[in-house]
Amino acid sequence: MSSLRKSVPKPSLSLSLSEGKNLPAIRIRGGNGQDDDDDSEDEEEDDDFMNAHEEAAAVGERNLEATVCKTYRRRTVEFILWIRQQLREAKALEDEGNAPLGGIQSVEYYKSLLHEEFLEGLDTIEAENGSPSERMDGFIELYNEWIDDVVRTADNDEDDQEPLPLNLDKLSPGTFNVWLTSLKDENGKWRSKAYYAKRRSALYDAFRDAGIEQTGAFTKTVGRQVTAINKLVQDQKRQDGTSLTEGKEPMPFELYQALTL
Repeated sequence: MSSLRKSVPKPSLSLSLSEGKNLPAIRIRGGNGQDDDDDSEDEEEDDDFMNAHEEAAAVGERNLEATVCKTYRRRTVEFILWIRQQLREAKALEDEGNAPLGGIQSVEYYKSLLHEEFLEGLDTIEAENGSPSERMDGFIELYNEWIDDVVRTADNDEDDQEPLPLNLDKLSPGTFNVWLTSLKDENGKWRSKAYYAKRRSALYDAFRDAGIEQTGAFTKTVGRQVTAINKLVQDQKRQDGTSLTEGKEPMPFELYQALTL
């Protein structure tokens, strides 16, 4: 069976250098004529394209960082609101005449974690806003204001650094672990492994914002708790007969081959 694509021979050009023969002028690209200018324009266009591509990539990266930062800070605010609730409950127990709780369950401990003015700001926002979504937006805005001031003064090496809304220096890893353990769905079931891992990432991001390096013991304790929760999530899935895989299923190799051919 003959091929549909026919081979077309390239024309050959033979030039006679006989005396008296007028030969056409042959322009060779890359000389010093107009074509050099064309090449220069092409290179400039390529440079413009690459610069635009790099700028677009940088904008995309900044947008991604802003989105991740916003998500992390929202989760940190959720943790802060949980601490405030523990403080309220500890105070209520004491007001009822019960013996004060000690250690990381005491009123003094919870009060030491939240800056007094920041705590007052949370209470004010709660009183002035009706819907839960409006209150949460206000809480996040307040937290952002405080943290942005902390980051600004740290970047400028100012002597009078703004105080942290959440005192991470005094935060016990056990407190964070208790919060993680409390985060179940409306049916009292464990959520996905990624759900808990993302909240740990948000806590570590709060440390970075504050310019504080968590200790190895802190990281190890929180890591062990996340690992323990992951096992409970897996056990729950086995009992429920649900898939142990989270996220998107991997692409079958046969489909990958078909798409790349």
